[in-house]
Amino acid sequence: MSASKETLRRPALWTALGFGIGIFLGRTVEIGLVAAALSGLALVGAVAGFYRKARWTGWMLWVGVVLLGVMRYHIDTALSPLPHLVALEVFGHRGVVTGRIVQEPERSDERIYFVIELEQVVADSAIYHLSGQVLVTVKDVYLPADYGDRMSLRGKLQRPRAMRNPGSFDYRAFLAQQDIYGTLFVGKPEQVVSVERLPGHWLYEGVVLPLRRAVRQGIERNLSGAPAGLLLGVLLGEKRRIPEEVRAAFRSTGLAHALVVSGLHVGMVGGFFFFGFRLLRLADQPSSAATIVALALYALATGAQVPVVRAVVMGAVVLLGRVLRRQGDIYNTLGLAALVILVIWPESPWSLSFQLSFGATWAIVALHRPLASLFPAASQRADSRVGRWIVIPLCASLAAQLGTGPLIAYSFQQLALGAVVANLVVVPLLAVAVGLGLLAALTGWIFPCVATAFNAANY
Repeated sequence: MSASKETLRRPALWTALGFGIGIFLGRTVEIGLVAAALSGLALVGAVAGFYRKARWTGWMLWVGVVLLGVMRYHIDTALSPLPHLVALEVFGHRGVVTGRIVQEPERSDERIYFVIELEQVVADSAIYHLSGQVLVTVKDVYLPADYGDRMSLRGKLQRPRAMRNPGSFDYRAFLAQQDIYGTLFVGKPEQVVSVERLPGHWLYEGVVLPLRRAVRQGIERNLSGAPAGLLLGVLLGEKRRIPEEVRAAFRSTGLAHALVVSGLHVGMVGGFFFFGFRLLRLADQPSSAATIVALALYALATGAQVPVVRAVVMGAVVLLGRVLRRQGDIYNTLGLAALVILVIWPESPWSLSFQLSFGATWAIVALHRPLASLFPAASQRADSRVGRWIVIPLCASLAAQLGTGPLIAYSFQQLALGAVVANLVVVPLLAVAVGLGLLAALTGWIFPCVATAFNAANY
């Protein structure tokens, strides 16, 4: 098949590839404003070539996409009005840090955690106007501020600690995945200099916060302790609610991904709602459309992290295909998800979450069938229970490990090969827990006794 026909068959994949190459060029070569002019010329040339049916039309269009990637990266970085805190020498100095709370504060172990988007740091009689996110830890159960408020805090802005020993946990890399590059500890009330009440984004305050609180209250109505923390961690991404010993056990066995809201959880939530709508006798098309809405709300409720957005876009495309009765192409769908993320977050390819999410998905798509073909007697028979419930899931797990193992080993100096088999046990149990948790959240306000039964089953 020629390159032009392949491009027409998978336009989103090739567009994402070109846009990604442009972002890489924008990071390595300072041609932002030049790229803007050249991209416009390239796109005009592509339109002219289309009407003239010229052979070079496709290549001109692709060059235009590459240059648009360069320009997008330039807009996101070079044209930023404020420098990033990593670029300035503000770590380790005591001063007053001012910023707005961009996430709902999270409470755990008599401490409160929240993230602020920096606006200003005053240290050593110097004023720095800068950007970047900082994780604030407050040693108290009381916090006189909430999402959207602007706070000024007195303390020492610290850089997250890096990995101290080979094989140990790299906290700096972990926070960098979440676009957090600084930490601040508040141990005394007098460190809170000022709090300015401000409204947050209407969508977050009007939809996301009420949804998160409804799910949390439905689960915590009669479930507490480690079980409630584990469930809220895998449902809403409240990782600090999960006990440290549980997180350590999952990390040591290579199953940390099960505790982080990702494509795995999106698939579980999507399956829960789709089959739930079908059980309510909704037709296939309305069920698919309603599930797309549910997945979009779930992405917002969990903070719209890169792995979640990737999975939601791919799931929405598959479900939209059911609505329109169109068969999709998995590689093109993966390309569309990448394109959406690159347009919104052009610096995401350098984050480990982006690399792990797309690495695992690509590996499963590309490798699970070749791996399954090694067991033809089990995997190719439609009536084979061993193939359906053991061989195919095992091959998918192995493919994901092959796609993410090198990245995990390089970034965290850890590699647990036992996770390939452990996934066969953990993933089904997690799916049951997520389903019961969603049922408890949905029934908590209307039928509390029913929610109690679901929570009891999850205990």
